[in-house]
Amino acid sequence: MNPTRSAARGLRHTWTIPLLLAVITMLGLLSALLGEQLGWKVVAWVALMVPVATSIWYARWKRT
Repeated sequence: MNPTRSAARGLRHTWTIPLLLAVITMLGLLSALLGEQLGWKVVAWVALMVPVATSIWYARWKRT
């Protein structure tokens, strides 16, 4: 296997979840700031709970 290809695969593996969490967090923050209706507030709450729930799950998973 090509070393460059292996390095790219390692970077993709390392940064996929953090980038996904960043995008979800930005969606939550923007919907909270710009949305006025109840639907936007629900989207904001759900989107902002995803990183919190992920952190709690990861902390519990790493402990066991």
